[in-house]
Amino acid sequence: MPVTRNALCMIQEHTQQHGLLDHAATLERAAASVGGYAELAARLKVSQQQLEHWIGEEETPPHTVFLDAIDIIIENALRRHCRNAGVAQTAMAV
Repeated sequence: MPVTRNALCMIQEHTQQHGLLDHAATLERAAASVGGYAELAARLKVSQQQLEHWIGEEETPPHTVFLDAIDIIIENALRRHCRNAGVAQTAMAV
């Protein structure tokens, strides 16, 4: 699935650029895609303090939280892709 591959590539690229662990980089990317730490914490159903511990690499998040963060990134990438495809289709129709 191209969207999944693209999302994972974005995470990997972000990780390499900033030297963060995969988990922290993924959580950072997910937070950026939903509007910040508070929003991501609410989506993941964890406290913002706990999220900040994981992003600060003080602890590793549970796999379920990590996978939920990846899902959030993929959902947002898919939304952008669909929105851009809709714009392209509208432009071609004109």
